[in-house]
Amino acid sequence: MSDIKFKKPLVTGSTGFLGGRLIELLILKYNLKPQVILRDYSTAARLSRFEIDMIKASLTNIDDVSKIIKNCDIVF
Repeated sequence: MSDIKFKKPLVTGSTGFLGGRLIELLILKYNLKPQVILRDYSTAARLSRFEIDMIKASLTNIDDVSKIIKNCDIVF
């Protein structure tokens, strides 16, 4: 993953261990500004230290997800 071809990542599951670590790598190592989908902002305390776009939505709402992914190059 040393030669990243995308600029606008979207991360789901960002408040979990793996998603949180992925956010850290995308920001600190690759200097990207990911978007994240959250069900509830209160679960994002660990992410608040980063300058990221937090979007409150549910992955089960296809209309919301369709709108969000239009602006992304890749979804994790």
